[in-house]
Amino acid sequence: MSGGYRLDSDGDVEMSFPQPVYEFITAPKLKSWTKLCVLRGLARKRYEVKIAERCAVTGEIPERISASVKSCFDVDILAVIAR
Repeated sequence: MSGGYRLDSDGDVEMSFPQPVYEFITAPKLKSWTKLCVLRGLARKRYEVKIAERCAVTGEIPERISASVKSCFDVDILAVIAR
């Protein structure tokens, strides 16, 4: 043991705890107003479920870390919808 850490037989540092694994979660973007793209909006529900699962584990507040529906639209599509 040297410097406060142990080395294994290969000379690698033995970790005292596993490294955390992170999943990058992004809100889906709606880029077109076609039926196919609207159906892809169902990905929004999966996004909300993942955010809820993350908040259950970390204790975060879902409203603070999730993206709004308005921000998930492409600017041009949002202008058409907002008319």
